[in-house]
Amino acid sequence: MDERIRRAVGDDAAWVVGGALRDEALGREIVDVDVACPNPELAARLYSRFAGGAVFPLSERHGAWRVAFRAGNTVDFTPLHGETIEEDLATRDFTVNALARPLDGGPLVDPFDGEADLEARRLKAVGPSVFEDDPLRLLRAVRLEDELGLRLEEPTEELVRATAARVGEPAPEEIKQQLARFGHEAELIPYPHPDDPRVEEARVAAVLESSVGPAYLFSVPNATDLCGWTWIEGQRDYRGRPDLSGGCGSRDQTSWAFGHLPAGDRVVRLFWGRAGEGIARVAVRFDDRTVVVPLSGRWFFAEFSEDPDAVIFYDESGRVAERHEALPGPRHRQSAPIPHQLGPAREVLQIRARRGTELIVLEVARASDGGTCMIVRSDKTPTNRGCSVATPGPREIAVAPMQFGGAPTGVQLLVGPVGADIAQLRVRFQDRRRDEVPLSEGWALYEVIRANYAEGRRPVELIGLDASGQVIATKRLPWG
Repeated sequence: MDERIRRAVGDDAAWVVGGALRDEALGREIVDVDVACPNPELAARLYSRFAGGAVFPLSERHGAWRVAFRAGNTVDFTPLHGETIEEDLATRDFTVNALARPLDGGPLVDPFDGEADLEARRLKAVGPSVFEDDPLRLLRAVRLEDELGLRLEEPTEELVRATAARVGEPAPEEIKQQLARFGHEAELIPYPHPDDPRVEEARVAAVLESSVGPAYLFSVPNATDLCGWTWIEGQRDYRGRPDLSGGCGSRDQTSWAFGHLPAGDRVVRLFWGRAGEGIARVAVRFDDRTVVVPLSGRWFFAEFSEDPDAVIFYDESGRVAERHEALPGPRHRQSAPIPHQLGPAREVLQIRARRGTELIVLEVARASDGGTCMIVRSDKTPTNRGCSVATPGPREIAVAPMQFGGAPTGVQLLVGPVGADIAQLRVRFQDRRRDEVPLSEGWALYEVIRANYAEGRRPVELIGLDASGQVIATKRLPWG
């Protein structure tokens, strides 16, 4: 075991738990390590300092912290759930995951005979309520059977059958936390907006065993509409949070979407949506065939290996109620390439943030689709990278807000390109103050200090001036 983990935990009692011990027993490569300890945040921050990975909270509700490395491996630090390690293991899903070993070495803690189940290639639930506690464990059971070559024991299989139809369960807590981040109340500078999701009403609308693993469709209402958000299990953003895609539509009308979603080095084509009033059947049309998409209540969720020609909705009598072109413009029969960086990045601007304690650097590079990759990095916050930044028009301001590091501890930046005719850029605040925004090579990088998060002091507008000092462009900011 990595001695740096022991140093990070200190003298506290701690255990390696779960999947790392399971994979070790099966002779599999260990990619992710889970450590149960009394002070996860402190241990994660110290381990990050020792090992050099990026540290961030994994579950704000449960107090878990993650250290992630560029190679893709992670170390998670979690609090004990209960007074003892045995009580902690009793909260887990399957016996093969309910294993622990003291960080200092010693015998395996195996209160549910998970080691024997591994030897027998048997997948067994820790207790009768495991799927009621977390319905997503249903698909995890299927995945573990497939990946590890295990077989569900009969009582656990009966539990799966009894619970399998529980679509409509509340979304998992980490999904709610991520959905909340799409709401403006979760931002560094909050403001109400009708599109804010009502995360406590988020539900599992449909599940799909996709070509890259379990995928989920969550229904999430806002003030006026009903939204559908998809997640391919295991896909996370650079902060380790679930990487969601979705959109919203009227509650009584049909809404649908296609998404070319990245999953590792692959692109997955997902089709999802909700059938409106009077719609009884949904189908997609290809060159040589029509495929019916099953309904889960009013929701539908499917994966296709190619892009269809049309989407067709039928009423209860079997007549076509709606027909839409699936994807305007040329269809992509091959996986759509994800824009990526070409060649080295170059620094265009840097600022000192957090009262001079953090150096933030803006770099740009050429993107594979002809646009630009924008990289914002620092010595204290995980890098924010995005490609396909389009070149603005000569009198256009494409600078936008960025929560660098995320709420509540991140830095609110204004960052992006401006048009070639813009020689100066200023920001105007609610109290009519103005401040100069640093520009270099047509790029802007500016920190909104915390004193300006307060109502009455917030930034409301960007103003672009030409070389003579004349105003030639303006852009409203979302706090205006």
